[in-house]
Amino acid sequence: MDAEEHRRRMDLKFRATAWFYDLFRLPFLFDPRGDPRQAAGRRAPDEARRILDVASGTGEAAIALARSHPQAEVLGIDITPSMLAIAKRKAAKAGLRNLTFQWMDASAMDLPDASFDAVTITFALHEMPAGVREPAIGQIARVLRPGGTLILVDLARPEGRRARVLFSLYLALFEPSHMDEFLDIDWPGALAALGLEVVAEERYLASRMFIAR
Repeated sequence: MDAEEHRRRMDLKFRATAWFYDLFRLPFLFDPRGDPRQAAGRRAPDEARRILDVASGTGEAAIALARSHPQAEVLGIDITPSMLAIAKRKAAKAGLRNLTFQWMDASAMDLPDASFDAVTITFALHEMPAGVREPAIGQIARVLRPGGTLILVDLARPEGRRARVLFSLYLALFEPSHMDEFLDIDWPGALAALGLEVVAEERYLASRMFIAR
């Protein structure tokens, strides 16, 4: 699947689901610190002055970043207009003046080299087939300044038989057919190939966070 076909599929999928997408945050309603998107906002370095949130969706991670780093300029990008519209409304309601959203393809970013102190991407790479995902990761490495921090959060197989059964059902209902390939990716190795070293790993509900520099 090429980038154009991927954009069409994402637009169709999220045009239908954007209005209830944030319901997936319900498991974290009573324990916000367990929400990996919120955690991504807290894990960005305090000294970061320019932060990029890739594939922002409805803006949860970008909003968390803007709140926890009021001194920073935060840019959120996404290819899905319906999700961006929700993100912009939420940011406006929160009164966040250090946060902007922009339509942009993660696999072909119109951004200068080494222009961000930190980059986050949460629950987006699994949506991308390999032909789109690999260029997107390359673009992330390109725009991250030397010594900058990448925070990557995405789906991972949970522990426990019952949890794995429920996870398999969720994948069958909501996620793309290439998930088996995605879940087997060696992220420390893949990021090392781009000159990024994983310095921390955290596990959340059916997901993992990798922090790399």
